[in-house]
Amino acid sequence: MDQEAIGEKDIIIRHFDGSINIETQEATGETNTVLVVAMESKGKNPRHAKIVELAGVLLEVESDTGKVVRLLNQQHWFQDPEEEEPFSEGFTRKTGITEEMVSGKSIDGREFEDMVQGADIVVAFNAGFVRPILQEQFPSVEDAIFSCVRNQIDWSQKGHESRSLHHLTRDHLWYSDERRCPEQCGILLRLLTSDQTPGGDEAGYLKELMDRAQEPLITIEAKVEHHQKYLMKKERFFWDSRERTHIRVMGTSTLERVKRNLESRGFEGELIERDRLPATERFK
Repeated sequence: MDQEAIGEKDIIIRHFDGSINIETQEATGETNTVLVVAMESKGKNPRHAKIVELAGVLLEVESDTGKVVRLLNQQHWFQDPEEEEPFSEGFTRKTGITEEMVSGKSIDGREFEDMVQGADIVVAFNAGFVRPILQEQFPSVEDAIFSCVRNQIDWSQKGHESRSLHHLTRDHLWYSDERRCPEQCGILLRLLTSDQTPGGDEAGYLKELMDRAQEPLITIEAKVEHHQKYLMKKERFFWDSRERTHIRVMGTSTLERVKRNLESRGFEGELIERDRLPATERFK
């Protein structure tokens, strides 16, 4: 009898080096300009964090399909944080960045801000972390529309159990251990332009991200009886102790999904729209 367990099979997970290879194509309709950014900093507090590495890839993308048709610009900078305290071993081990790499170097602020101003949407894996730090150093970021790969794509609905970049790539049967920001941009771009989900459905990740990025932000108040308060936690509403109500800020497509989820769970309360903010306010 065959000793191999019945039903087992090998799965090949391939390594990706983070390279960016865009073949120029003719756009079939309207396009958006998308800037994919990756950043490394010392510290996480926007007021005190120091950017030590930054990369950006500016792309022309079809609005209706999310297909990348042209590479417009690609830049990478190191920046000296000019601190007396040396890089810790832990920081260098985690990022691969040494003091020698950044010594005496700086980001070309005008060039980076030109890239931001030329983009309809700025894409980062964790925009809630990246945007405030960038905005502290580059004022023009204030008016940009940011989108978040981690939080603005419905990964669970597409068959993913985790939103970590490590797991998302492996779910697509490839991985990368590259740590430099240019390669991180390449990793995001490859993930976002995947043809299929792990389940074999059409992915459409970049299209979904672009659509959600441009939605206004809506503040929703939920009026709900005590016995259904657990539903608010499931849908990520927070309890405003000062106003004694449940609140969540979300985009319009997210609101529709939340309504469907609540209806399926027998929600008996009321959702009230309190105010709207433009998409430029997201992740500030």
